Amino acid sequence: MAGRLGDVRRFPGASKVRSYVGVIPGTNQSGDHESRPRLTKAGDHTLRHALFMAAETARRLDPQLAAIYHRQVVERGNQHTKAVCAVATAVTTRLVAALREERPYIIRDIDGTVVDPAEARRIITERYTIPAALRAARRQPREAQRMRGRPGDRVRSKASPSSPPADEAPTTDRTRVLVEA
Repeated sequence: MAGRLGDVRRFPGASKVRSYVGVIPGTNQSGDHESRPRLTKAGDHTLRHALFMAAETARRLDPQLAAIYHRQVVERGNQHTKAVCAVATAVTTRLVAALREERPYIIRDIDGTVVDPAEARRIITERYTIPAALRAARRQPREAQRMRGRPGDRVRSKASPSSPPADEAPTTDRTRVLVEA
């Protein structure tokens, strides 16, 4: 992150770094309708991807980040990717603070006490594990995805001949062809 950003002190605050990287929510406005569809995708793609991957790992190692992920999935009903994006935003803020103050990243519990990695994993396992039923429910495909797999929606290739209906007999008798040959 330090290599891609350069000196983080050139940014007035962490929000400007998050905006530069592109881990802030975008807006979609039309007339009187406004929605927040997804990340802006502005900024450094490589850095944004690295932060997403770091957030995926960090949520398993840091209890505070695991709490953010847990809250996103359980309370807000978000899917995995959206929850990891929220964690990536928090990771960006923390890394900016660590780089500005030139100090190492320290893993802490929710109350702020410093914990070692083994204790952090134990805390995450006890408090922030997503129940299997809830994780499976979040994986349910949306209506449009379910509709794609319907039998009537299959498109046949022009190269492959269509099979005859079940009630019609084939036009050539294969047993006769084999005997004649």
